[in-house]
Amino acid sequence: QTLTQEGISPPESVSLLYSLLKSLFDITDKVRENKSHIRIRSVLDFLERVHKTPISLNEIQRESAMSKFHLCRLFKQSTGETIGHHLTQLRLNSAAKALADGNLNVTEACFQNGFEDLSYFIQVFKKKFGTTPKQWALTSNIKINESASTSA
Repeated sequence: QTLTQEGISPPESVSLLYSLLKSLFDITDKVRENKSHIRIRSVLDFLERVHKTPISLNEIQRESAMSKFHLCRLFKQSTGETIGHHLTQLRLNSAAKALADGNLNVTEACFQNGFEDLSYFIQVFKKKFGTTPKQWALTSNIKINESASTSA
C-alpha cells in the first residue's frame, strides 16, 4: 500500500518524511553531543590527575584517542577555553593553595605544579591573582596567623 492509498497526499507525505528525518537527525545530534561530553569529561578528569606534571598535547591526545584537531576543537567547544589555558588555570589554583597554606616556597610551587619556567609562572600568577606569588604567600600567611591567634 502507498501513502496515497491510505489517505495521505503527496505533499503531506513529503512533510511527514521531512518531520521524521528531522527527528532522526535531532536524535543523532543528541547522541553525538552525549558522546562528546563523555569524551571531554574523561579529558578533564585526566588533566585533573596529571596537571602537576609537565605534559604535552601529544600525551593528552593519546589519552583521549582523538586526533589533536578534533580534541582541541571539541574541548574548546565544550568548555569555552583551550586545553592549555585550562591546564594553566588548574596549575595556578593548585600553586596558590600551596602558597597560601605555607607548604611551598614560590620556586617549589612553580615546579611542583607543572610549570617549567619560573618567570612565566610569576607572570601568569600575577595576571590571574593580581599579586605576585611571594606577596600572595606572605599575605595568606598573615591572614592564617591572625585567624589562629584570634581563635585561641
